[in-house]
Amino acid sequence: MRAAIFVDYFANHHRPAIGEALISILHHNRVEALVPKGQISSGFVDLVQGNQEAALENARVNLGVYADFARNNFPI
Repeated sequence: MRAAIFVDYFANHHRPAIGEALISILHHNRVEALVPKGQISSGFVDLVQGNQEAALENARVNLGVYADFARNNFPI
C-alpha cells in the first residue's frame, strides 16, 4: 500500500519529528509514503493574517497536486 503525505509548514520547519514519526508509523505498517512534488504551504498563516485570497490560491494549487490521488482513491 502507498499513501500521499501533505507536508505542512509547521511539521516541516518547526517540528520535523512529527513528519518523521508519521513516516516511521507508515513504514512499520508497510505503507510506502509519497510526498508529491508541487505542494506548497497550506495557507494557514495567510488565513490567520486575513489574506483569504492567498490562502485560497494555496488551496487551489494543493488541490491540483492531490486531485489525481483523490480521484484514484489513493490515501492522503
